[in-house]
Amino acid sequence: MKKIIKTSVCIATIVLSLNAKTEDKHIPEKTGDGHITVQTSTMGLGIEYNYPVNSVLSIGFGVNQFNMSKTLTKNEAHYRAAVNFQSASIISNYHPWSNGFRLRAGAYYNNNKINLSAKSTGSITIGDTRFTNAEISINGEFSFKKVAPYIGIGYGSEPIGDNTFSLDVDIGVMQSPVQVQLIGTCKVATPAESTICQEFNSSLAKEEATLKEGADRFKLYPVVSLGLSYRF
Repeated sequence: MKKIIKTSVCIATIVLSLNAKTEDKHIPEKTGDGHITVQTSTMGLGIEYNYPVNSVLSIGFGVNQFNMSKTLTKNEAHYRAAVNFQSASIISNYHPWSNGFRLRAGAYYNNNKINLSAKSTGSITIGDTRFTNAEISINGEFSFKKVAPYIGIGYGSEPIGDNTFSLDVDIGVMQSPVQVQLIGTCKVATPAESTICQEFNSSLAKEEATLKEGADRFKLYPVVSLGLSYRF
């Protein structure tokens, strides 16, 4: 996190310094009227509007969304996974040379979530323990830190032919730790079988701890996008 913030600050300092130099040379405050980019990325399908501040700096405002769900059955247990990605971004683009190459730094509002659920009336395995003769359901959620710093690089091609369309590609990383939560219920036919549910609660807690430990290793999320831009 500290490295991401320091890098963003350094990029912003360089941009402001070079921006001051361009103003001394009486370069116009902005060139053109901006462009809109429709893109597909690891954040989903999105649209971004870029406003040119001057000849080397622009600010992009974007939104992204992606939804998918899948259900499968294994060992009499029904599993369902639902991916719900929703995000918004504010990203500055600095062009150090007179071409489409750009350095990018900013932040995402990251409302991405992955929901998991499982139900079983026969048998189901939690961690290393197999449970039978119990009605068990599990709901899990993988969520992310809401405000996520971002740095990256990108390139926008020149308009194609006499048109105002061009191709854009961006590669970067978003600092976004994963948060894990598991909630489960257990029902048995007779009080004598209540020890099954006690063992289930213990196994579920261990499974949650294992998932959190694994999630802590993935604090950076790759953001790769390909888009088509329309210049006004």
